[in-house]
Amino acid sequence: MIFKRKNAPEVGDLVLTTVKKILPHSVFVDLDEYEGIEGMIHISEISPGRIRTVRDYVKEGKKIVCKIINAREKTHLDLSLRRVPVTLKIKKTNEIKQETKAEKTIEKLCETIKKNINDYKENFESIIEEYGSLTSYFQEVYQNNELIKKVNDKKLADLILEMIKEKIKPQKVTIHGILKLMCFGEEGIDVIKSVFVDIGSDNIKLAYLGSPRYKISVTSGDYKEAENILKEKTEIILRKIKEKGGIGEFSRDG
Repeated sequence: MIFKRKNAPEVGDLVLTTVKKILPHSVFVDLDEYEGIEGMIHISEISPGRIRTVRDYVKEGKKIVCKIINAREKTHLDLSLRRVPVTLKIKKTNEIKQETKAEKTIEKLCETIKKNINDYKENFESIIEEYGSLTSYFQEVYQNNELIKKVNDKKLADLILEMIKEKIKPQKVTIHGILKLMCFGEEGIDVIKSVFVDIGSDNIKLAYLGSPRYKISVTSGDYKEAENILKEKTEIILRKIKEKGGIGEFSRDG
């Protein structure tokens, strides 16, 4: 990747890496999104179960998505391959594809004004530090055109804004969870209905799946915001049902 992240990755983050060295009991990788940061994957973190040969799972030069499990130093991290679910691996891979596409778009626009993209490396890395990614920045500019002024070349900024208006659409993400709610007695159904009061809104949907299961869906323009809303609302529901003598539990579904 052309632009590197300035903020150091944290424990729990997913990172795209490139395998550079394979030893009998460990794998060393470079973090593609960061400058000068490497990670180590112990054989026990490559795959569940017994591993006979590490090379059955990774090859030099292969790109793999890993999870940071320990940060002994800012430039040397302990990573895990086996702790990355397929769904999150796909999500991270798609995010990287979007970033790569954004970089290539900027590169082409730089060529249009006869500039080298590396001339703007510091500028765009600062933008990534502030907004998390180029994709997120483009989305913010779509909502507020004034933010394009953060690009310190007016000709390039005008071209990027034109591209954003033409191609970028507001992003929406929807996450789901399953609530199992039970309240015994003749008024049990009414009690369960009462805990849903004031929970539903334009971005929160509730659906009855058959006793005792209910589906709760949250839609937002940001994945973390959706997660926070889902967590907040389910905690309210579970607290209310408990206060009214019922029982409940929550699990993620997609």
